Amino acid sequence: MKKEYYEAYEDRYKDAYDNNMLWETKDFSKDVIKVINDYNITKNNSILEVGCGEGRDIIYLLNIGYYNILGIDYSKTVINKCNELTSNKYVNNFKSLDIMKDKLNNKKDTDINNNINTEDEKALLSKEIEDIYSNLGFLVILDAVHNYNDGGKYEAAKGENFIGNTSNRQLFVMQQILKDENNNSNFIILDSEGKDSNEKMSPSDEYVMAYYPYDLFNQEYKKYFSDNFDIDNRVVSSLNTKYDKDKKYVYYENKKIGLNGINVTSMDITSVSYDSNTKTYTSFVKINYSDRASKLMKIDSSNGIIKYTRSNNNLYLESFEINK
Repeated sequence: MKKEYYEAYEDRYKDAYDNNMLWETKDFSKDVIKVINDYNITKNNSILEVGCGEGRDIIYLLNIGYYNILGIDYSKTVINKCNELTSNKYVNNFKSLDIMKDKLNNKKDTDINNNINTEDEKALLSKEIEDIYSNLGFLVILDAVHNYNDGGKYEAAKGENFIGNTSNRQLFVMQQILKDENNNSNFIILDSEGKDSNEKMSPSDEYVMAYYPYDLFNQEYKKYFSDNFDIDNRVVSSLNTKYDKDKKYVYYENKKIGLNGINVTSMDITSVSYDSNTKTYTSFVKINYSDRASKLMKIDSSNGIIKYTRSNNNLYLESFEINK
């Protein structure tokens, strides 16, 4: 049976991928940006690309904060490639569809933000982010420092979930706890040799070891994450003290020493989208660095993505990363 010209693209894409080739270059079209600028298309407008191919232009727009975008293509193979190239980050922004035979359901297919007011959500998140941006940003700074210490540059990893592992979650929550000095009295503090001391010490002092009761730690943890803290995989000290061996306590490792002035000064929410299928919010943020951090990293800011859910009006973090 003779195929229409556009139908034959399914075979063309398969041939290209079987030979480890991409069909398109990864460079986005400057004509697309010109059209967006000429017609004042904002990040809140809906955009539909027919025949999106490998998603070159859509991926670029998604990465800079255009969120209400749908790319469609006849080829299921190339739509799968779009998701592969973006590590399944934007699966709801790509769809295989034959426009000569199929129809879009406007409410379901062209609006991935159904059931929420994105502007209201953006305003709400902008307030909530004030409480957590500095310690989320601290994870970015630490990663950049570690990369430098490993012989690289002061550059944080891109596309890596900074809150995807227990150790970073442990550190993030501890830093949130330390924002309130009233919590200091709940810490058990040892000297640098892991011994009790009669000296008055703070958990954030240099050359001390600090432990926080698990039940109190888990209460704080559950303000930001939808599960319980994984106590079995917690970070413990190198001295393996009796508190490290006791699951009733969580160790605090002070990693801020020597990083004065190297921090994230703010995070700006540029856009928010919502996936009603997974009940997940995706926020594009601008991460702004301090002067000292900017000099070391040689950039003033980075574009990031925060994914989260809500339950009973509480925000629960799922992932935080810097755009590739």
